[in-house]
Amino acid sequence: MVSFRFIMMVKEELKKLGLKYVIVELGMVKILDDISEEQQKILEENHYCPTKLN
Repeated sequence: MVSFRFIMMVKEELKKLGLKYVIVELGMVKILDDISEEQQKILEENHYCPTKLN
């Protein structure tokens, strides 16, 4: 299933960046920690973040 694989890819990317998450669903991620500008840039460059993070 494509959506399951995508969710797993997003989880792996978050782990690589050292980000602790609570929820990863299709179209939504809830992260416990603040995201640095560099981490946000990496997510955007890898197309895991189509919109700016707040």
